[in-house]
Amino acid sequence: MKLIIVDGLDGSGKSTVARWMAAHYESMGETTLIRNHPSEGAWGRVSKGMLLKEGKPALLVAIVFFIMDVLSSVRHLRRNWAGYDNVIFVRYLMTTCYLPRGLVVPGYKFFEALLPRGDLKVLVDIDPNVAYRRIAGRAEDMEMFENMDSLQKVRSKMALVTVGWQMIDNSADEASTRKALRSILGH
Repeated sequence: MKLIIVDGLDGSGKSTVARWMAAHYESMGETTLIRNHPSEGAWGRVSKGMLLKEGKPALLVAIVFFIMDVLSSVRHLRRNWAGYDNVIFVRYLMTTCYLPRGLVVPGYKFFEALLPRGDLKVLVDIDPNVAYRRIAGRAEDMEMFENMDSLQKVRSKMALVTVGWQMIDNSADEASTRKALRSILGH
């Protein structure tokens, strides 16, 4: 089983890239499971709900429940992922970049040591202006980090911890992103 991590800013296209990856592997006859975070499970629903609020208490609850959501996914999937050739986790480690700058590297290293390491780690990079336009164009309530200031700060923090990650720039058109993904996947 191959564990693949797809991460990036809000609005970067993580879920879309994960679906393209799944389609690629499935076209080769491989079974693939995508697990998004926050998930639709109890931990994930609370985390997502807190992201729609403001303030440090909401942020703390969102972070704690997000961590529990990821840990729950890992625990559940360890028992059940033997039936899959590939498991794609969307939003996994880069969430540490939403922490205060001084906690990003130690937080990332802690969770990287705690969680299963990905066989392939893909960061879907995007210009924060493009991400914001995508987010604003959704018919959804905006989360606490879905503003220009947060998007710019989080993107700068990602540069601190993405050594060894494969990068895809999703700021341009779909064809460019798909081409970059094919290059990473070797096809």
